[in-house]
Amino acid sequence: MNLGYKETGYDKPTFGARNGLYEHITVEDQLGVSSDYRVPAWETKYTVDSLLQLNYHYGWSCWIGNMTGSPQYTSICTDVNVFVRDGSPGGVADILDLDSPNDMLAGIAGGKAISVAP
Repeated sequence: MNLGYKETGYDKPTFGARNGLYEHITVEDQLGVSSDYRVPAWETKYTVDSLLQLNYHYGWSCWIGNMTGSPQYTSICTDVNVFVRDGSPGGVADILDLDSPNDMLAGIAGGKAISVAP
């Protein structure tokens, strides 16, 4: 899993709850495949702790390889574009509905949650 993020700073004091220094821009989940297996398909839900009302984002299948993608990988990309809450810089990607012809991959990855932090 790869996280594209932006780090910011504050030059004014704030009080109470606020969003933090990190804006999560995009997330790319990847599962490696070999020539012995069909490319797996899955869905992902990416969740962050933010002051915004919508704190979860769903991905779509992509081959753009904007981070480390290559033809040996299948990717799910998620546009997040959300600042996370101060003191909670990470996010969590839940792998949903994994459809893999490789039983070992399905057993390892299906239903798992992956934590990501800047």
